[in-house]
This record gives sequence, structure tokens and C-alpha cells, in this order.
Amino acid sequence: MVKVRKKSYVCDKPMVVVDHNRGKRAVDLSDQTIPYSTPHRRTLKWYTKLALELLLNTSISNAMILYKQATKTKIKVSAFRMALAMHLAQCHSSEPSNILIRQRLRHEMLKKEGQAYLARKFCRECYKKMLNSEDQKLLRIGPKR
Repeated sequence: MVKVRKKSYVCDKPMVVVDHNRGKRAVDLSDQTIPYSTPHRRTLKWYTKLALELLLNTSISNAMILYKQATKTKIKVSAFRMALAMHLAQCHSSEPSNILIRQRLRHEMLKKEGQAYLARKFCRECYKKMLNSEDQKLLRIGPKR
């Protein structure tokens, strides 16, 4: 039993209750900060909203609480979200985009000049690969059509 001071008197509380209340403070603080910055999406299904709420909003509010404790600064939820988004956007800007890499590897059909039965379309990338390789089997088969 631990002596706990109330407003006008002192009472005894079990240590388990005191530990529970001490641990619950952070959860209450997290729950208080979430409603100020919840993006409402009315077009989503309820389970998608729930997943977004649990994964994104809760993790952002927990990160904000940790940031406040570590830096000892006061920051609003909306300002923290904006700073976090800007930081995440800057971190990955120097890396090449996967979209550009995929576009380079995209197969493109080209048409040979000449008579119709000889002018079938062939893949440009496969044709380059075939010409660069010295495998006789590939040269006999020809590019993909």
C-alpha cells in the first residue's frame, strides 16, 4: 500500500493501481492529441478507416509525444504532421524513381520496313539483347514478336 495525497486528505492505494495510473497517462495524452488532426475520409469503408486510424494516426501521435519528450519543445499536431511529411519527402528525393527504371525496361514493339510478310513487329529491347549476345541459339530464334 502506498499513501497517495488527494485534494484534502491522504489515502492508501495498492501499488498496482498506482503503477497502472502512471502508465495510463501516456495513453490518455495520445488519445487527447489524435482528434485534433484526424483526416476524415467519408468514402472509405469502415475497416479501412479503422486501419488508417490505428496505423497512421496513432503512430504519428506517439511519435509526436516522443519528439516532445526528447527535444523539450512544444509543437502543435498539425505542425508536427507537416514537418514529418516534409522530412519524409526530402529523404527519398535523391533516389532514382522506380517508375523511370520500369519505363526503360518496358518492351516496345517496332515495325520493320519492307513487304508485309517480312515486316512483322519485334521488341526493341529483346532485339538489342539478341544482337549483343553471342549465343547462336538466340540468333536463330530471333527477337520476340
